[in-house]
Amino acid sequence: MCFTDGSRFEQTGLSGAGVYNQTDGEEFILPLVRHTSVFEAEVYAVLYCTRLESLVNRNNSSVAVCCDSLAAINAVSAFKATTGLVVDAMKHSNH
Repeated sequence: MCFTDGSRFEQTGLSGAGVYNQTDGEEFILPLVRHTSVFEAEVYAVLYCTRLESLVNRNNSSVAVCCDSLAAINAVSAFKATTGLVVDAMKHSNH
């Protein structure tokens, strides 16, 4: 199970994403390029979770992702993607 979050600091324009892999007790802090939106940071965190080999390869099981961004969840689960990042997240979430 993964918990995700994305954020952006308006004053500096810096963005980042965080992922907590509860299954293995791993925490990842992911700095992103300047002026990445909160939405992009949230989607990136979801994508990162779906690419964690320790979770994906474990007994060929599915990965539960807990995300507090309804927009990111809707984008990743939609039938039509609007950005390349969302396309990547959609591909990896449908293993």
